[in-house]
Amino acid sequence: MDGVTQWVEFAVVLICAAAAVQDLFYREIGNSLSLAIVALFVVMPFSGVWAWASLPAVVGPAVAVFVVCAVLFVVGVLGGGDVKLLGATSLWITPGHVSAFLLSVALIGGLLSLLYLALRWMSPQRQQKQGAVDRFCPGDHERSKTIPYGVAIAAGALSMWCLGAMGPPMLARVG
Repeated sequence: MDGVTQWVEFAVVLICAAAAVQDLFYREIGNSLSLAIVALFVVMPFSGVWAWASLPAVVGPAVAVFVVCAVLFVVGVLGGGDVKLLGATSLWITPGHVSAFLLSVALIGGLLSLLYLALRWMSPQRQQKQGAVDRFCPGDHERSKTIPYGVAIAAGALSMWCLGAMGPPMLARVG
């Protein structure tokens, strides 16, 4: 794999990590982070590192992920920032690994949900001692009911990067 591609893929993981931190503390993911991931994707074919022929194979599954997640947003399952981050990050996952990426995000999100349930069930005295609920469950009652799914998305992106499952399909790489 090309060294430039590895660094850009790592940059995508770092942007996802920034989105996770933002989601963890503020329960929102800025559009600029998802746009940065898309912009990095758009630049790669122009750099000559990726072949143009690989784009439909990568964009198709990413659009499908975005559309399904948009439906989940409409029914109140996912937040808008999560939808955009999942769609943008899916651009970077090799087509054969999109389902593994989504499965890892779902499993990590499930574990995160269990952690939040456990934090909410702690006695109020213990919550104050540990400060965990105040730190990671915002004081706003509505927002404290949400799970920062950006954390799961970033962990899923990191797992795909570690597996070498980011970038265009292997046969479509130039050089």
